[in-house]
Amino acid sequence: MDDQLVSPEVSPKGQAVVLSHNTRIWNASQIWYLPSGNYHYLFASYDLCCRAEKNTYNVVVGRSKEVTVPYFDKDGVSMMNSGGTTVAKGNEQFAGVGHCSAYTFGGKDYIFMHGYDKNEEYRSKLLVRELTWSEDGWPIVVL
Repeated sequence: MDDQLVSPEVSPKGQAVVLSHNTRIWNASQIWYLPSGNYHYLFASYDLCCRAEKNTYNVVVGRSKEVTVPYFDKDGVSMMNSGGTTVAKGNEQFAGVGHCSAYTFGGKDYIFMHGYDKNEEYRSKLLVRELTWSEDGWPIVVL
């Protein structure tokens, strides 16, 4: 199972569950249940972190009705097969963003992540952004 991401925490019975046969670099994931849509959302950070101007770090999401796999992106591609709908990625200020976690405070949803600020020698900055939702239940983040 060397080429597979395995997590014993995902299985309700404590068994190891294969999360991915993904060919992309994948880390810093979180499963978040949103009762209003009855989905579990798997937020993950893809690609390269900590590489200054070569940083390609970005946040993707897939969802499932069950806490266990598979999680599918907006196009129906399994995250086990390199799927994932991009939620946040680098822009004119940040070379890349990732290592995220989502929470609800005071009735609003937020995503916490870090980004590499191009204007400050690519120093890592904590970013807190409100999560909004599309009509079909996908998270939206504005950097």
